[in-house]
This record gives sequence, structure tokens and C-alpha cells, in this order.
Amino acid sequence: MLKDIKIEEVENIAIAAVPIVNENLYTEWQVHLINLKNTPITGVIVSSQGYGNRNGEEVKTSQLRHFIDTVEPQSHILIEPMIDDVVTLN
Repeated sequence: MLKDIKIEEVENIAIAAVPIVNENLYTEWQVHLINLKNTPITGVIVSSQGYGNRNGEEVKTSQLRHFIDTVEPQSHILIEPMIDDVVTLN
């Protein structure tokens, strides 16, 4: 069943994590989905989870899923903010 599902290669879509210093002078990261296409993209599902080692211990964040209805051509949309501690994870 899964072998029957055709997964097409994704092109002209990017993800950017942008550091922003907030009003408390604390760095938070804003993760954006960027549509580099000349057409809108619709029905986007983004799944994220952090994992890695910190101080010799395995660390794993909860899994987050976001549904984005439409991203207009040549534009971007905020997916989620990330705290500075999570940036060091995969």
C-alpha cells in the first residue's frame, strides 16, 4: 500500500530559522516556510521534532504538527517560534 504512493520531489520550497531578539533581550528563533514558486502551495503539513544529546543525555522534544492552508507565491509564513535551547538539537 505504501509502495503504491508516489512521493514527488519537493522543489522551490525552503525553511529558514531566523534569530530575533525580543523585548526582554532574549534570542528566540522564528521558523518560516518560504514558497519560491510562482504559484501558491496549498494543504501543507509541517511536522517537527528535536532530538540529540545535551550534557551526555539523550534529549527529545515533543512532536509538533502544523497545517498551513495556503502559502502565496514568492512569500513566506511563520511556522513556529523556537526557544534558543532547542536550536542546538537536530
